[in-house]
Amino acid sequence: MTTAYYGTRSRYDNGVFLSRTLSNGIEVFFQQPQLITNDEGIVIAFLPRVGSCIENPNEHGIAHFFEHIPFDVKRLGALHRGGGDWNGSTSILQTNFRVTAPKESFRQAVQAIKLLVAEPLFEERIVRRECGVISREYAMKLADKEYIMAAQKACTFFDENHPLGHYPIGDLSVIEAMSGWQLEQFFGRYYHAGNIKLVCGGAFSELGEERVLATLEKALGDIDSGDSAVLELSLPLQRASFSLADASFPREQLALHYLSDEQLTPAEYDALDFLAALLNGMHSPLLRELRTKRGWVYESGLCGVEWNHFGWEFHMDCWTKPQHFEKVQKIFRKVLEGLTPKYICQEQNLRQLERKTSFSNAVSVCRRVPNIITSVGCKYSRHAWEEIEDELSLERILAWRDRLLSMEPIVVELRQA
Repeated sequence: MTTAYYGTRSRYDNGVFLSRTLSNGIEVFFQQPQLITNDEGIVIAFLPRVGSCIENPNEHGIAHFFEHIPFDVKRLGALHRGGGDWNGSTSILQTNFRVTAPKESFRQAVQAIKLLVAEPLFEERIVRRECGVISREYAMKLADKEYIMAAQKACTFFDENHPLGHYPIGDLSVIEAMSGWQLEQFFGRYYHAGNIKLVCGGAFSELGEERVLATLEKALGDIDSGDSAVLELSLPLQRASFSLADASFPREQLALHYLSDEQLTPAEYDALDFLAALLNGMHSPLLRELRTKRGWVYESGLCGVEWNHFGWEFHMDCWTKPQHFEKVQKIFRKVLEGLTPKYICQEQNLRQLERKTSFSNAVSVCRRVPNIITSVGCKYSRHAWEEIEDELSLERILAWRDRLLSMEPIVVELRQA
């Protein structure tokens, strides 16, 4: 799509990574930044496809529980004394461990990553301690009404036996009964080189590729090899519509979900994602109808796209009162039908113009890499995505518009009882 800013590139691209492999098969994404904004370096060990989705029905919560086990303050004392910090997270599709530290503490950062992913302690005292910690975290989740609403929606949206049909925090009964033996078995199944990937960047990039890889090899090259976990994910349960009513819901929502098991190319994903962006801004025709004219919604950003292992999902989430639900569906369809070439080209021009002033901190870019690789398998480079954006055609956008108009969405209604 040729616009006034076709070919404009962001001045800096901190999203260029070299892909290297350690002797045992661990893939390393080594950042090649053009500009370092501070002295913070980062090492991330992440396990794509090792999240709550791989849990058996009787062990919901074990992936999240294991993420807690390696975090022992005493064992990570050297990193702390070197000015470093650490954290971890478990999602449906992955687990990751992040260590940040000043450039001069790179060795301590790598040793900390080794402790986290390869040398956990399964002593019962640690398991019982973390059982208490996670139980309190669980209680906090139960007190979060937005979380409960999302959890109820997810459990209804997916079949109860679907790998994506439960939340990473798990079941309280499983958490309270967890044992060191169970965690050790889980560790043996999944925590090997075939499932581990590394991201290294920020200030650590200044140390040079040779030194960084040598340090990673020395610390992590002896982790046992193994085959990568395989996920067999199917589309969520297909239903025309469903409604959930609960007096504890803090808000009410209409959601439209368009689903397909088609695997997208990056170019097709960009087209579908841009179509969502056309409907998201405060000046978009959808917000003009729902907020400016009627005052029915507060948020912008009503639409989004998920690109994952089972295919793709386009969704529109509208937090508004139930008496508006039917009308919102009609407005959404009418707005889609009415997207004009002039408006599409104008928004493409603005998207390209924003490149001139955009810049992402190197460490922040590293933090995004695990999600990008886990969900779509792509290595991150802003310039590469900008090239895809430039080649986006008006015809492709309109084709996706027509594709959505030809589909029947799954309609989800969340109501306050």
